[in-house]
This record gives sequence, C-alpha cells and structure tokens, in this order.
Amino acid sequence: MHALETYSSFKLKFMQKLTNLYNKREQEQLFFLALDYLKNWSKVEYTLHKNEEMDIVNLEKFNKIIFALKEGKPIQYIIGKTHFYGLEIMVDQFTLIPRPETEELVSLAKALIPQNKQIKILDIGTGSGCIILALKSELKNISAFALDYSIEAIKMAEKNAENLNLEVNFMHDNILDPKLTYPQFDFIISNPPYIPEGESIEMSKQVINYEPRMALFVDDDNALVFYTSILAFAEKKLINKGKIFFEIHENFGNQVLNLMESKSYKNIQLISDLQGKKRFIIADKFE
Repeated sequence: MHALETYSSFKLKFMQKLTNLYNKREQEQLFFLALDYLKNWSKVEYTLHKNEEMDIVNLEKFNKIIFALKEGKPIQYIIGKTHFYGLEIMVDQFTLIPRPETEELVSLAKALIPQNKQIKILDIGTGSGCIILALKSELKNISAFALDYSIEAIKMAEKNAENLNLEVNFMHDNILDPKLTYPQFDFIISNPPYIPEGESIEMSKQVINYEPRMALFVDDDNALVFYTSILAFAEKKLINKGKIFFEIHENFGNQVLNLMESKSYKNIQLISDLQGKKRFIIADKFE
C-alpha cells in the first residue's frame, strides 16, 4: 500500500490530517515546506513529479512531521530553518521564529542607513541573528555587531553568519547589566522581549510551548525594562545624532515614546506595521 502512495495523493492526506489545526492555505504551505525540506522540491518540481510513488523512507519522514505538527510544534523548529528577508535562517528552541513585522523593521533601518561611509551598528537581543544578518547582507559598508544573553542563541547566530558568509561580531552579554567593552555605534536596533507575562494565557500553544520564554516575556509590572536598559546603554554608546530603531508592543507605543522624550531623543516617530499596529519607533539621539 505504501509503495502505491503518490506525492499527489499523500498531499491530500497530509492536509486532511491537519484540518482541525490549520486552514487550507496554511495546510498547503506546511506541505510545501516539508516537501522542500525532504526532497528539495519547489512547487514547480512537485507539479512535474506529483504522480511519482513515494518511497517508504520519505513517507515515514512525512508522517513524523505530521505528528509533530499535530502536537503543536512549529514547522520552523521541525525542519530547523525559516526564511527571513530573503535569507535562509536556522532556528531552534533557543531562538525565536522571526516574524514578518520584523522584516519591516529591517526595511525601515535599511532605508535610513547611509551607504557611502563606514557605519557601526549594534543589534541588541539578536536571537538567530536574523536582523543584523539581513542588514549586513544588504549593506556591505556596515560593521555589524550583535549581542544576546542566551549563549545558545549566540551559537545559532554564529552558525547562520557562517552559512551566509557574512561577518558579524556576536557577543554574549546581558543588556540589563552589560559587562563587555563596546565601541561607539552610529545605529542601534532592537526587537527586545516586550510581551507582559499576563498576556501569555491568550497566546497560541505553539508559541507558549515551544518558543523561548525569555525572548518573549517581561514582568507585567515592568514591561519597558528592556527599553529603559537599552536607552541607558545608548546614552553612553550611541553617537550624537545617531539613530535608534525599536520594535515595540502595539499597546505600549506612547509609553516608549514618552520614555524617549524624557531622554536625549528628538525626531521620534511612532510607525505602524502593514497591519496598522503601532509597532516601531525610530529616533535620533542629541546630546
């Protein structure tokens, strides 16, 4: 029976088994991600080969993926990679899965970073390294630095940089209490933890059960802790007239803005993402 299973007939079964968890578009996306991982086939190649019989090995691998998906494990962690800003980025349980809105943060920064001179930029809370690697891939003139508190995340970010042949100085440090010595930076960018713990009850089990909590959540009574610490760091290490870029919680835009206004920041912009949520802040530092 297994020998007679074609990729086309199995695709229907794959989608049916996920009916209660994902909509039809998501089911199909998951199938093609699994197919790319197992066979390195694009959708075009699937169309050309869909009537071929599946071998037992691939059938078993596909079924293991289905089982993991039904358990709620994100496909990115099952296959160990995702795509971000045109790059293939490896991820695991120690690194967040990059979100589409964070690609928007990269685009905002890229548009404002001059390309005609040497620039030093620091990514705080780098995780998989997706932000700084995307910027480095697009802007060859930047000297790229990134830090994270998770040593496992730093190791993954270093692997991604090596795979992409991009030079980034990754550092293991805690921005809440930094110990390392840093140069002066022209730009600082960060997508720090910003979700209050109390919101976790409303969130998907895929996120809660599999993604690293320390990269997501902050105490309910201190939701701006990372922004406060990053701004304190930037007081010393961001040059005069340097820019800072933040991804933020949609409900805390005005609070972050007010915090920055109380410091040495001007030209503060609160920017919406493509979904209309107040998601980013850009500002200039003036001493």
